[in-house]
Amino acid sequence: MTPIAHILLPVIALSIAFTSCNSRNDDSEYDKLRQHCISRLQQGKTYLLEGNFDEAISRYAAKGDTASLLEMYQLAYIRMRWKNEQDSAAIYLTDALNYATARTSPTTTEIYINLANLYAEPLLPKDYRKAIYYSHKALASANDSTYMGRALHDIGLFHAFLNENDSANYYFEKALAITSPDYPDFSTFALNYAGNNPADYSSALYYLNQIKDPHLGKLITLGFHYLNTGQSDKAKEYLIQANELYAGNPEYYSINTYNNLLLLSECVNYAINGKVSPAEGSLRNDSINQRLALVQRLEAEKTEYNANLRIELIESQSTRQKIIISGLIALIIASIAFGMIFWANKRRYIKLQEELDSMRVKQILAESEDIAQHDPFDYIRQRANLCIDRFRKTGLSNMIQKGEIAYTTDNSYLPLKERDTLRQALLECFADFIIDLKIDAGKLSMDDIITCVLSLLHMPNAAIAACTGTSDGAIRTRKTRLKSKLSPEMSNLLFN
Repeated sequence: MTPIAHILLPVIALSIAFTSCNSRNDDSEYDKLRQHCISRLQQGKTYLLEGNFDEAISRYAAKGDTASLLEMYQLAYIRMRWKNEQDSAAIYLTDALNYATARTSPTTTEIYINLANLYAEPLLPKDYRKAIYYSHKALASANDSTYMGRALHDIGLFHAFLNENDSANYYFEKALAITSPDYPDFSTFALNYAGNNPADYSSALYYLNQIKDPHLGKLITLGFHYLNTGQSDKAKEYLIQANELYAGNPEYYSINTYNNLLLLSECVNYAINGKVSPAEGSLRNDSINQRLALVQRLEAEKTEYNANLRIELIESQSTRQKIIISGLIALIIASIAFGMIFWANKRRYIKLQEELDSMRVKQILAESEDIAQHDPFDYIRQRANLCIDRFRKTGLSNMIQKGEIAYTTDNSYLPLKERDTLRQALLECFADFIIDLKIDAGKLSMDDIITCVLSLLHMPNAAIAACTGTSDGAIRTRKTRLKSKLSPEMSNLLFN
């Protein structure tokens, strides 16, 4: 490997590392989005400003990750419901049905229940017929009494909203018949049945009395029932119990529950004293409260979102600066290393050239002084060895071996461009020896010089043939001719 390659490879690797750090993994991005939305939902926050929902859904669908896909459908449905985009929310839930089963989370029944409630949502346009339709779908897909009771109750509730009270009571009674009083939603089922007219009086009392005490809704509803049957004193007893229970923890109950308690108080007061007192303050509705709460949450989310954007912008700028600084440091280090290697090679070249010059001077002095018993050809041998060392540092020996393999395999030569590169390097590295060679042999062609130099490097005929573009037979003939022109010492140095 050349010195430049030693420098460039770490720099390229460093650039790739920076690029990979700056790139974003799609799967990680979508998983992070899903977990972020779930976390905010668990904290009672919205995620209305988040994007890439459809891209995440497409990604999970392509991977076949149905668990994550169903979670994303649920999150997208909730997001659209918050944005009052009822049809879009319904589309996400309908698409989720293609992947839901009785064993997934959510189940097919749960999705149908969510679809039904979507069309009866207090903050959205009402379509109770669609709500009834999807509740029947939920009932048909339910595989246990819990979901069946929930679906039956919802069908009854939607009929009640349509003033179809007989149908409502029919489904309420069927829901209560299969629901245990210990089930958390039993109280809701019983209160809705008892509050729907014309409910059977005795059945209503029966189901209300099965609700576990204490329960404010139960006390208020019983107060109204006794008031409607002319039992004002009994109604007053339940009113007193309801007021005591409410006073113990007023923040626990909804505004609608408080309004019902206030209404019962006024009705009992009228039934006993024949008077009605003006209500203190203004009455509000829970749905309005929910809308105000959602607006407040959205404003808080906008503030938080903008703050996070500022933080991300600062972090991205800091990361970009770190990358630029690191890149500059790497470039400086690479430049310094390259310079050191370049000057080290330059110093080695200068040292070799100085040795060659020194040897030439020694040879001149030895010949002029006619030093006894000194072989002048020793200087030529030493110069040849120095030239060989210089060539080995070029790294072109591999090119010669490549040519030898190609010629041995299929009698092919090195490409012309590579032969020219090799010839130029040989002429530069062996220039001093070539002078000795021409002094020894006289006139030589370029192919003769290259053949002699490659022979000095102990290259076989196949390698020489590949590097000169001739056959190995022609190389053998040329060597025979050169041996006759060269002195015995030079011939022995080159060919033996």
